[in-house]
Amino acid sequence: MLRTKEGDGDRRSTWTELFFDLVFVAAVSRTSQILAGDPSGAGAAWFALVFVAVTWTWTNYVMYTDRFDTDDVPHRLTKAAAMVGVAGLAYTATDARGGGAVEFALAYVAVRLVLIGLYVRAWRHVIEVRSAITVYIVGFSLGAACWAASVFVEGEWRAALWFAALVIEALTVVVGWSRLGEAAAAAEHLEERAGQFTLIVLGEAVIRAVDGLDGVHWTGSVVLTALSVVVVIVSIWWLTFDFVQKVPSGLRALGALSGHIPTYTAIAALGVGFELALHHADHAALFEAGRWILCGGAALYLVGVTCVAVAGGHGVRSIAVHPMTAVVLLAVAAFGSSFPAPAVVAVVAAALVAELLYKGTVFGWTGGAAAVSGAE
Repeated sequence: MLRTKEGDGDRRSTWTELFFDLVFVAAVSRTSQILAGDPSGAGAAWFALVFVAVTWTWTNYVMYTDRFDTDDVPHRLTKAAAMVGVAGLAYTATDARGGGAVEFALAYVAVRLVLIGLYVRAWRHVIEVRSAITVYIVGFSLGAACWAASVFVEGEWRAALWFAALVIEALTVVVGWSRLGEAAAAAEHLEERAGQFTLIVLGEAVIRAVDGLDGVHWTGSVVLTALSVVVVIVSIWWLTFDFVQKVPSGLRALGALSGHIPTYTAIAALGVGFELALHHADHAALFEAGRWILCGGAALYLVGVTCVAVAGGHGVRSIAVHPMTAVVLLAVAAFGSSFPAPAVVAVVAAALVAELLYKGTVFGWTGGAAAVSGAE
């Protein structure tokens, strides 16, 4: 019998889920190369589109598994087939803007068809929520049709179809989630899964930072930049897991899961920014695109944090600091043309440390996420 009810409080990720995540390590890394190869505004836009498509794919498989996971032989084999499709996404992601766009779209369709097949299996076995499952089958099929249609067009039309498909899929999840009722989510399991993917993208940021040290001379500027990078990574980890990570129950859990997508995107972008900053640490000023990736990425992280906090029911005291910090970061991105790389990364580090100090002082340093909820 497929799972539809929220399980007991000690529900944890299965080994199959963690194995499934491995292929997304490659997908995150390959997608980040889009931004590393073209840090311009257009490159950032394509990176965001492809990265959101990849993370949205992971999120939808998590939502299915949370409700209907059986971890039996058919389920494992189906997930293995999905992993092959995700590997195709990873392989084609770096050229999704150019000659690999058709292959990327076809890989996405394949991954989506596997998920639709899983929902068809759930439809057959879980009679009491068939109407909700039908929403997912129909909506995801329409989204897959948009991705398939994009094979026959090029340029802006292709990007528009990809965007339309993501919108259709997002609306599908909202409608389907609302119809599932008490079967909609096991909050603790979703919280754990969101944390695991956060660690995946943080790991990619660490790898990018280490790659940025290749071939550099260890000058004072490089040392200062590297130390600031360490502070940023530690601050993001601390803020996320002590003060943000809580996923609520019910429909708000969908808001929290969706709010994590900007944080994933921001952390991956910051990783590229670290690499660029370390490569340009001895230059008189960090070039504009690098400055925007670092400061804009940190600001986007705070936007995602705010979305997750709002979905989790956190009050004004918890979230008011985020937009103020984001404005400061965006001001540096816009007007800090004379800032060298060490200064830009130091500004990002100082901003996140200030956030961390505020949260720790107001809500306490142990079990912060619970403390934030309890204090408000």
